[in-house]
Amino acid sequence: MGLCSRRILFLIRHDGRLGVWRKRLQAPFKSVAKKLLRRSLSLYLWCIATTLLFALLALLFAGNPGLKSGGIGEISFLSLIREVTTFQFVYGWADFLQYYAVFMLFSPLAIWLLRHKLWYVFIALSVLIWTQSGTNIYLGWQLLFSLGMLFGFYRTHVESFISEQNRWLQRTGLITLTSFTLVTVVASFVFTFGGSFLAKGVSSLSFTPALSSAIDSTNSSLVRHFDKDSLPTLRILMFGCWFFTLYIWVRRHERTVKQYAGWLLMVLGRNSLTTYLMHSIVVFILPLFLPAQTGIVVNFLITTAAVLAVWLAVKHQPNFKQPLQKLQQLAVRT
Repeated sequence: MGLCSRRILFLIRHDGRLGVWRKRLQAPFKSVAKKLLRRSLSLYLWCIATTLLFALLALLFAGNPGLKSGGIGEISFLSLIREVTTFQFVYGWADFLQYYAVFMLFSPLAIWLLRHKLWYVFIALSVLIWTQSGTNIYLGWQLLFSLGMLFGFYRTHVESFISEQNRWLQRTGLITLTSFTLVTVVASFVFTFGGSFLAKGVSSLSFTPALSSAIDSTNSSLVRHFDKDSLPTLRILMFGCWFFTLYIWVRRHERTVKQYAGWLLMVLGRNSLTTYLMHSIVVFILPLFLPAQTGIVVNFLITTAAVLAVWLAVKHQPNFKQPLQKLQQLAVRT
């Protein structure tokens, strides 16, 4: 089923500056629109910069078995620049910036509709675009972006509505939502990895091959309903279920989460763009120096080391803003 996606993390990340952004939403529309468009330009420039960086690394490490596929190949410099600046060629693990740059470009319209209480028009337009998306990620994934904006805009209203319900209804809803999430998470892992796990001969039981084949067959029939690119209805519903379950439990235990994991999550959440950029570099470079296969324990240690490396890089980040601001000023002038 493959419901998990690293791209969703970019969407549902917790921004520690939520209060600041909510205040900005009350600012004059022109000011808000200007900030959003500037953010769009920032993401656009970073997408270009990371693609060129990773394309250069691909040339330097050509032939390395750990290199991410899809490099530039043989192409002239001018053609490369044209394709990179028009998003015809995006390479590396910061590729989702291309979509967010476009989404942010149209976000002033969304803010205008939400400010004028036209949320139903906003959602209707987003759903209509999604129904025509096919496999176009720009048209499909804008729905998740729109739903995230809608929830962020009305978050306090949603929380107030839920808190006004009687405790039995709240408890029953939470138990139902949590149970469904746990069952579907386990099912996702079983159907995604169960067949190959059994096929490796972890069990000598006679029915193991048949069970492995049945799991793979079921997964093949389900995968089209949960494809991350076409974003079908079941994937959206499953994402909503998982998201709200995680959100509710974190909100209920927010103080404890901050106490024990705040040192990690707050740093990454308050610097989401830098975190995304740093993670893309670490994930791209690390496989270049690792063996093709490693055990589960080694994988865990490598993943932990990678997360800590990103955290350290973000916590002690150099000042990337000054050169980027100069690029933005130059882009605006031209």
